[in-house]
Amino acid sequence: LPRATLGRIFWDEEKIGDPTESRAIVRVRTGVTDEPDLFFRVNYYDREVEWIESGAIMVDERFGSQTKGQEVDLESPEFNLEAREIFSAARPEARAAIGISEGFFRVSVGLEDPEALQDTFGAGLAAARGAR
Repeated sequence: LPRATLGRIFWDEEKIGDPTESRAIVRVRTGVTDEPDLFFRVNYYDREVEWIESGAIMVDERFGSQTKGQEVDLESPEFNLEAREIFSAARPEARAAIGISEGFFRVSVGLEDPEALQDTFGAGLAAARGAR
Protein backbone atom coordinates (compact mmCIF):
# COMPACT_ATOMS: atom_id res chain seq x y z
CA LEU A 1 0.00 0.00 0.00
CA PRO A 2 1.22 3.53 -0.68
CA ARG A 3 2.10 5.65 2.34
CA ALA A 4 -0.44 8.21 3.42
CA THR A 5 0.44 11.80 4.15
CA LEU A 6 -1.50 13.58 6.81
CA GLY A 7 -0.64 17.16 7.68
CA ARG A 8 -1.73 19.25 10.62
CA ILE A 9 -5.45 18.96 11.36
CA PHE A 10 -7.56 21.97 12.30
CA TRP A 11 -11.21 22.31 13.19
CA ASP A 12 -13.67 25.01 14.17
CA GLU A 13 -15.82 24.69 17.23
CA GLU A 14 -19.42 25.69 17.55
CA LYS A 15 -21.07 25.16 20.92
CA ILE A 16 -24.59 23.80 20.68
CA GLY A 17 -26.35 22.64 23.82
CA ASP A 18 -24.55 21.69 27.03
CA PRO A 19 -20.78 21.40 26.37
CA THR A 20 -20.37 19.16 29.44
CA GLU A 21 -22.53 16.55 27.71
CA SER A 22 -20.37 16.22 24.59
CA ARG A 23 -16.83 15.34 23.65
CA ALA A 24 -14.65 14.78 20.62
CA ILE A 25 -11.72 12.41 20.37
CA VAL A 26 -9.25 12.75 17.51
CA ARG A 27 -6.51 10.12 17.30
CA VAL A 28 -3.76 9.67 14.74
CA ARG A 29 -1.00 7.13 15.08
CA THR A 30 1.89 6.84 12.67
CA GLY A 31 3.25 3.57 13.96
CA VAL A 32 6.80 4.42 12.90
CA THR A 33 7.95 6.86 15.57
CA ASP A 34 8.93 6.32 19.20
CA GLU A 35 6.27 8.84 20.25
CA PRO A 36 3.54 8.94 17.61
CA ASP A 37 1.39 11.41 19.55
CA LEU A 38 2.13 15.06 18.82
CA PHE A 39 1.17 17.80 21.24
CA PHE A 40 0.87 21.46 20.27
CA ARG A 41 0.84 24.73 22.15
CA VAL A 42 0.23 28.31 21.01
CA ASN A 43 3.41 30.35 21.33
CA TYR A 44 3.97 34.06 21.97
CA TYR A 45 3.50 34.79 18.26
CA ASP A 46 0.08 33.07 18.21
CA ARG A 47 1.40 30.11 16.20
CA GLU A 48 0.69 26.45 16.95
CA VAL A 49 4.03 24.78 17.57
CA GLU A 50 5.07 21.35 18.83
CA TRP A 51 8.21 22.30 20.72
CA ILE A 52 8.80 23.29 24.32
CA GLU A 53 8.65 26.94 25.32
CA SER A 54 11.99 27.25 27.08
CA GLY A 55 15.14 25.67 25.67
CA ALA A 56 13.86 25.07 22.12
CA ILE A 57 17.37 25.28 20.71
CA MET A 58 18.42 23.16 17.74
CA VAL A 59 20.89 23.17 14.87
CA ASP A 60 19.52 24.62 11.62
CA GLU A 61 19.80 21.80 9.05
CA ARG A 62 18.10 23.59 6.14
CA PHE A 63 20.02 23.49 2.88
CA GLY A 64 21.03 26.92 1.66
CA SER A 65 20.13 28.64 4.92
CA GLN A 66 22.31 31.49 6.16
CA THR A 67 22.26 29.89 9.60
CA LYS A 68 22.88 26.28 8.43
CA GLY A 69 24.90 24.38 11.03
CA GLN A 70 24.31 27.01 13.72
CA GLU A 71 22.26 26.61 16.88
CA VAL A 72 19.07 28.66 16.81
CA ASP A 73 16.37 29.30 19.42
CA LEU A 74 13.00 28.57 17.84
CA GLU A 75 11.32 30.98 20.27
CA SER A 76 13.59 33.86 19.26
CA PRO A 77 11.83 36.75 17.48
CA GLU A 78 14.39 36.66 14.67
CA PHE A 79 13.38 33.07 13.78
CA ASN A 80 9.62 33.48 14.27
CA LEU A 81 8.77 33.08 10.57
CA GLU A 82 11.35 30.35 9.92
CA ALA A 83 10.94 28.28 13.09
CA ARG A 84 8.56 25.75 11.53
CA GLU A 85 10.96 25.14 8.60
CA ILE A 86 13.93 24.76 10.96
CA PHE A 87 12.04 22.30 13.15
CA SER A 88 10.80 20.29 10.17
CA ALA A 89 14.27 20.04 8.62
CA ALA A 90 15.84 18.70 11.82
CA ARG A 91 16.65 15.05 12.42
CA PRO A 92 13.95 13.06 14.25
CA GLU A 93 16.07 12.74 17.40
CA ALA A 94 16.61 16.53 17.48
CA ARG A 95 12.85 17.13 17.14
CA ALA A 96 12.12 14.57 19.85
CA ALA A 97 14.59 16.27 22.22
CA ILE A 98 12.57 19.50 22.27
CA GLY A 99 9.11 18.10 21.56
CA ILE A 100 6.25 18.56 24.00
CA SER A 101 5.64 15.39 25.97
CA GLU A 102 5.80 16.08 29.70
CA GLY A 103 2.65 17.00 31.53
CA PHE A 104 0.35 15.00 29.28
CA PHE A 105 -1.41 11.76 30.12
CA ARG A 106 -1.59 9.57 27.03
CA VAL A 107 -3.82 6.56 26.69
CA SER A 108 -3.69 4.24 23.70
CA VAL A 109 -6.72 2.03 24.15
CA GLY A 110 -5.80 -1.62 24.38
CA LEU A 111 -2.05 -1.06 24.40
CA GLU A 112 -1.22 -0.03 27.97
CA ASP A 113 -1.68 -2.09 31.10
CA PRO A 114 -4.69 -0.60 32.98
CA GLU A 115 -3.00 -1.03 36.38
CA ALA A 116 0.16 0.73 35.20
CA LEU A 117 -1.97 3.58 33.84
CA GLN A 118 -3.80 3.88 37.13
CA ASP A 119 -0.48 4.01 39.03
CA THR A 120 0.91 6.64 36.65
CA PHE A 121 -2.24 8.74 36.78
CA GLY A 122 -2.45 8.44 40.57
CA ALA A 123 1.18 9.54 40.97
CA GLY A 124 0.54 12.53 38.72
CA LEU A 125 -2.50 13.56 40.73
CA ALA A 126 -0.59 13.24 44.00
CA ALA A 127 2.25 15.38 42.64
CA ALA A 128 -0.22 18.00 41.40
CA ARG A 129 -2.00 18.13 44.75
CA GLY A 130 1.33 18.48 46.56
CA ALA A 131 2.33 21.42 44.34
CA ARG A 132 -0.63 23.54 45.43
